[in-house]
Amino acid sequence: MNTNIDRPQQLVSEQSVTKPGLPQGNPRMPKFLGVAIIFLAVTIGYITLASFQRWFPFKPSKIAVSTPTPSPTSPATPTPTAVVPIPTSTVEWENIDREVILSRGGEDYILETTWYPEEKKGQKLLLRNKTTGVEQVIIPSLKESIPALGDRLFLVKFAIPQDENIIIFKSILPDTDNPGGELYSFNLISRQFKFMKVNEVYDGFFGGYALSPDERRFIWAPPVGEEGMSNKMYLINLVDDSYKLVVSLTGNETFNGGGYAMTSVFKIKWVTNNKIEYAVFDQSKKVGDWLTIDPKTGERLSSAFIANRELNI
Repeated sequence: MNTNIDRPQQLVSEQSVTKPGLPQGNPRMPKFLGVAIIFLAVTIGYITLASFQRWFPFKPSKIAVSTPTPSPTSPATPTPTAVVPIPTSTVEWENIDREVILSRGGEDYILETTWYPEEKKGQKLLLRNKTTGVEQVIIPSLKESIPALGDRLFLVKFAIPQDENIIIFKSILPDTDNPGGELYSFNLISRQFKFMKVNEVYDGFFGGYALSPDERRFIWAPPVGEEGMSNKMYLINLVDDSYKLVVSLTGNETFNGGGYAMTSVFKIKWVTNNKIEYAVFDQSKKVGDWLTIDPKTGERLSSAFIANRELNI
């Protein structure tokens, strides 16, 4: 029996057949290689992620989450979360001015003025210890101490007479161009205000004024009428609250070289604590040229000028 008849045919079927145009080799290799690549990529990604978390640990933000508590009767219905309003600021804006009007020894006297809010509008006087910084209110309300001020008038420092225990204040109407006002003396010992007698001749309204270097006295030449006339000059003593007429002009002579109110021109100054110098003008020669400004000094000029005079007082 010939058992080798079919052998060549069997050998042919077990051999790999090479076809033109196709890659040679084991046809199962591409599939195995793809699986290996995917496995390798996953492994590298895992290692990379683990390394990143080690060096840059992730810390999730703590977010408070309110979990609604189910109602015993209706588990499916959550309890609504209450809305808590954000509280608004209760600090009220204030407009306050503070001025040290006298610094003596180890103490400061402070005038504090509150302009706003309206219900707190007013003034008070404080005493501050320079060493400790502690402040003491000595006059809680100037309006209560001086009812004549009312709701419109305020006090400002006028003078601090040398070697005396008093402060001289003047009343003003804020936010106006009116310089008029009355004088009040405040005693540092008794801490009392006094309406001054010198207000009989002084009203502060656009007159000639000059305060002595020691602030114990001042000159006052009040206006007369509305034509720029001023022919009387007073010496006012702030310490003993007295006054006297020291100069009285006659004829057309006037202390005012200008017009009325804001256009008035007074030239009065203290040479020493006991001597003053003042200018005299001719009222009849005023023709409006008192509005001319000296380019060198910035002062108003007037062809009505007569002379400068001095007075020992």
